[in-house]
Amino acid sequence: MRRLLVTFIMGLLFISGLVQAQTPSSNSALSKYPARQDAYVNDLAKIFSASEYDTLRTLVKSIAPDFDLTVLTIDGIADYDSREPSIETFSTNLFNLWGVGSQAKNTGVLVVLAIQNRDIRIELGDAYKRDYDSEMKTVIQEYMIPRFKQGNYAQGLTNGVAQIYYQIKGTHPAMSGTPDQQSTASWLTYA
Repeated sequence: MRRLLVTFIMGLLFISGLVQAQTPSSNSALSKYPARQDAYVNDLAKIFSASEYDTLRTLVKSIAPDFDLTVLTIDGIADYDSREPSIETFSTNLFNLWGVGSQAKNTGVLVVLAIQNRDIRIELGDAYKRDYDSEMKTVIQEYMIPRFKQGNYAQGLTNGVAQIYYQIKGTHPAMSGTPDQQSTASWLTYA
């Protein structure tokens, strides 16, 4: 009986160790994820010119009073998470690690562009439930991907961010800092 109990406990410890080692959200896996360098735009893939970065950052910052939105560009997901190299898992884990959006409202939005994977993801906070899934798919397919195919990542992300705002708030974001507070629709190039 004693031997059976010891074997059972050893088996549980072994299984527990396997489960812990395979959990993508374990601390060791998340410690390799990129640190959030900016609240608005994190261009780790270094794909933006200075003016493109400033334009996108100004747009994202103008959205901040309504909800938190963060943009991240990376070379590839495997650079940060080789065990679970899917954009869905990566984005969800990073969204939670960075704490995008207010924890009370849970209305944060994370846009992740992985260049080498040729993949884009819009990760929404739980407050949006599944109500916005089809709208975000349309944003990616109609406003981002056509620009990405032209090699214009900055314009694709700028168009996409403006359209995300439009889908959530029902209006285009006003650019803060402009003299007449024009909507972004007046200067964005849509696909």
